[in-house]
Amino acid sequence: PAMAEDNLIFEKAENNSIHSDYEFNNSESEITVTTCENEENPTEITTVSTTTKVSVQYSDEQTENNPVEVYNSDYAVYAESSSDEYEQPEEGDGSESNPYKISNSSQLFWFAKQVNNGQTSINAVLTADIVVNENIFDEDGNLIADLEIWTPIGNDPYIYEGIFDGQNHTISGLYFNNDTDYVGLFSFNSGTIKNIGIIDSYFKGNDYVGGVCGYNSGKIENSYNTASVNSSNYVGGICGYNYNGTIEKSYNTGSVSGASNVGGVCGYVDRGKIINSYNTGSVNG
Repeated sequence: PAMAEDNLIFEKAENNSIHSDYEFNNSESEITVTTCENEENPTEITTVSTTTKVSVQYSDEQTENNPVEVYNSDYAVYAESSSDEYEQPEEGDGSESNPYKISNSSQLFWFAKQVNNGQTSINAVLTADIVVNENIFDEDGNLIADLEIWTPIGNDPYIYEGIFDGQNHTISGLYFNNDTDYVGLFSFNSGTIKNIGIIDSYFKGNDYVGGVCGYNSGKIENSYNTASVNSSNYVGGICGYNYNGTIEKSYNTGSVSGASNVGGVCGYVDRGKIINSYNTGSVNG
């Protein structure tokens, strides 16, 4: 079976008999890898992220333009693309006078993707409460398996610079759980985030983790977090690290835990301001 060549970078080993790697390099898609004796008898199906590498062996005939079966011992690895396109908001053009009007989770993921691909100054408003996952925890308080993983808005070097106005709506069911730095609804913000509530969500990262924003050098106002937020260092209910930014009229009631620089509203403030904001959630660190 043919493989989706546009989703793969072929890095051939110097010796065909040793293992090399697939490097999945398409931010728009996931790759479904099926390890099987033959196409009719699959033995394992694994969905991997766009940065995962899978160890395989190459056949002599394989090239980037002629992908064929790739052999690992007695098994073949087949890869095919799984569509991961998100819905563009029907209204708005992203300008300050006509922001994107986001009404569902697919449109929120779409917005994150635009910012993370370099459109850092686009603006958006929420027109409804957004649900990413219906439930994060089961009735015993345990995380539910197979949750849709959130992609924080903004990255390095694409730091968000626009205006994101929740219009007093909530976003629920945000889930992020790995050792990545800069985690929250936003990872980096130097613009304005306002009038948003983060509820029924779970964030766990390495450093710089907050319910609303991991690292803020802009403004966060009239916003709140009830989500569970966990990190090693620089972790807060609203913001993990506030550098020369402002957090105003915001509050946290969610649990916050970490090893160092842990705070209810913000984990660490460096030449920034926190005004008329408070915390009532548990803080451990």
